[in-house]
Amino acid sequence: MDNEQKNHCQPDLERRLYMNYNEEYEGNEIDIVDILMIFWTKKFLILAFVLLFSLAGFAYVKMMEPYYESRTTLLFMPPVPAEMSAEMRKDPAQPQSSTSSLLPPDIYLTLATADDLLYDTINIVYGAETSGDISIPTPTGLREKMEVELNKSSEKTGATSEKLTLSVKIKDSVPERAVELLTTWGKLFIQRNSDLFTDRAGTSFTYIKDSMLSVKNDLDKTQSTLLEYQKKNPLKILSSKLETTSVIYGKAMKQYNEEMLKIAPLESRIKATRKLLSLEPEKLSLSKGMSTEAVWNFLARELTPEELKQLKNMNIDDEILNAQNSTLKAKLYSDELELATLKASTAELRKRIDSLRKDSEMTEARIAEISNQIHKMATERDILRKSYLLLADEYQVSKVANVEANDTVRIIEKPVLATEPASQGKLKILLLASLLGLFMGVTVAFLVHAVQSKKEKTAAE
Repeated sequence: MDNEQKNHCQPDLERRLYMNYNEEYEGNEIDIVDILMIFWTKKFLILAFVLLFSLAGFAYVKMMEPYYESRTTLLFMPPVPAEMSAEMRKDPAQPQSSTSSLLPPDIYLTLATADDLLYDTINIVYGAETSGDISIPTPTGLREKMEVELNKSSEKTGATSEKLTLSVKIKDSVPERAVELLTTWGKLFIQRNSDLFTDRAGTSFTYIKDSMLSVKNDLDKTQSTLLEYQKKNPLKILSSKLETTSVIYGKAMKQYNEEMLKIAPLESRIKATRKLLSLEPEKLSLSKGMSTEAVWNFLARELTPEELKQLKNMNIDDEILNAQNSTLKAKLYSDELELATLKASTAELRKRIDSLRKDSEMTEARIAEISNQIHKMATERDILRKSYLLLADEYQVSKVANVEANDTVRIIEKPVLATEPASQGKLKILLLASLLGLFMGVTVAFLVHAVQSKKEKTAAE
């Protein structure tokens, strides 16, 4: 009865162990105990796979060539922006752009592993090697030996960081070559990075320098033209001439007014004199007889009738010049001469006054023209001088920026010659090989057990 019960339970156990191949138990869960039983029955097979893969991993580790690792760290510092104006530098309170002068971190990572940079590094380092058994790596092979990383703060801040640090590790079987590779790579990388900023700062430097020289030439020409113009057109002499002309003009105008005031009374007097002269005859008629004494003398004598008759004819008629007429004529001639003199003098004064006025107006216009031209030239000179001073300041700052552009990257950790081989993860390789052997052993155990179960089931049917 016990045997029957045992035989009855054995098929049931087999059905539970291999239910994946039995449609009756399809879709049901597998018991962990059954799986462990399979592992236990196939423990030697699994152990054989683990040992086999462990031996293979151990052999691979033994065959691994030891390598040495060297490291260098670079510090990136933003150069002085040459495009920033001098006024912004002088006034710290003035808002400035917050954009960093550094490139984004991923660009530096790309530059660090660029093919042309690695190719030049390989040519410099391996170009001096004369041994024929040395394998020269390709840029891709050298890139695989490199490990480039940014510091954590740089990765977080990104492009807004003002300073970045870049660490580079290179692995090589020869420690001296690892150091040489890092040293050469560092020099070339610094040069390439400096060229990026030098091109930018150098372009700005050249532009500012050319602009400054151009403005300086214009300033010198304007200054020379202004001085030459002032020499040819002296304002002081013209101003003195204008003042002298004004004084002479004032005196001439005063004399002209005084003489004009004399003409009207003189003309009236001449008119009155002519009227009086017309009333006065030029000559006066006189009739002269015997004097009283002569008459008495004749009376004392005994006169004959004929003598008495002649006595009646003794009156003499005569003409004399009118003194009043002569006086009036002399006065008239004098007044007419004075009037003619005054008219001639006033006419001459009128011409002189007109000439002085015209000369004064021309001098004033000339002074205004010269002053305006000098003001324009002085304004242009002041503007050019201000521009020149600003560009000169920009030039000095750009000159400093151009020099600093070559010093944007500094080595803060130089590569050191490694004395011991770097850790190659041999223990990890052994553990991975053992785990792979365990996985393969379990997989093969399942397959073997499944095949055996299928055969037994087929034989039982």
